[in-house]
Amino acid sequence: MFHKKGSLFHRECEGLVSASEYRKAISSALSQELGGAGRAAKETARWTGASERTAKNWISQTYGPTGENLIELMRHSDTVLDIVWSCHVLVPVSFEQCLL
Repeated sequence: MFHKKGSLFHRECEGLVSASEYRKAISSALSQELGGAGRAAKETARWTGASERTAKNWISQTYGPTGENLIELMRHSDTVLDIVWSCHVLVPVSFEQCLL
């Protein structure tokens, strides 16, 4: 347990993908593979079991999928899988480079 003053945890961020880059890459992959936002949201929700509202948030780059939902997206979408594989942290590359 931390005291109210807390401890500051610093981490090395060099070479890591930012949250906005991640959200943009997932959104682009889903839109590219599934087409329009309405259809993409319905199909994404069906794949993951998440609500359509959640899927729309992923497509609009408000949030990005995490954990089990990301795994389900990779199982169903070759485009999402390719982006995750080509932009893993071991090779410091921005997601924008992966989208080219």
